[in-house]
Amino acid sequence: MAKDNKQNSAQTTDVAQVNTEQLQKRIAEQTQTISQLTARNEELAAELDKLKRANAALQAEISTPKAAAPAPRGTHIRVAALSNGYFRGGVQFSQVPQELEIAKLSKEQLAAIRGDERLVVVDL
Repeated sequence: MAKDNKQNSAQTTDVAQVNTEQLQKRIAEQTQTISQLTARNEELAAELDKLKRANAALQAEISTPKAAAPAPRGTHIRVAALSNGYFRGGVQFSQVPQELEIAKLSKEQLAAIRGDERLVVVDL
């Protein structure tokens, strides 16, 4: 019986040792994961700050009053965008100039197109 108790005690010690090693390994893995997540969180926080600054600059640009657009001189305007795929006043623009008939544009569309700094507008 004493021999059985010693054997059970040894087995219990072995199991406890294995469990302790497994727990230590899991703790190390979780610590590493926490470190990685903390680093990623800091990266995202920096990116968020950058986006907030960019948003503030754009909001300031939007709220800055623009000079009134001059009255049209002809029946058409030629418009080109500084970048392709740009929309203003419901019209898509590209770097290739296109002609638009002023009579087919609403006052709001014409004002939006003329007032946009990302478009080059020439009266024809």
